[in-house]
Amino acid sequence: MFKFLQIFVLSTILLLSPYSSNASSGLERATREVQQQTQGRILSAKTVRQKNMYRIKVLMPSGKVKVYERRHER
Repeated sequence: MFKFLQIFVLSTILLLSPYSSNASSGLERATREVQQQTQGRILSAKTVRQKNMYRIKVLMPSGKVKVYERRHER
């Protein structure tokens, strides 16, 4: 029971941390912008912390795959 409580508390802290929600909403925003600009299908989207950017892979209507990089908004 104690182990479950520890995991629950740590999970709650991580989910409610400001960095987690900002990073997620920034990635979602960048992904949405790229999808609207390209009219393509999003294949993947991830945060690249070392470069302080988001990397978004898109399947273009032409069938080609393109990778877009967007800077983090801090």
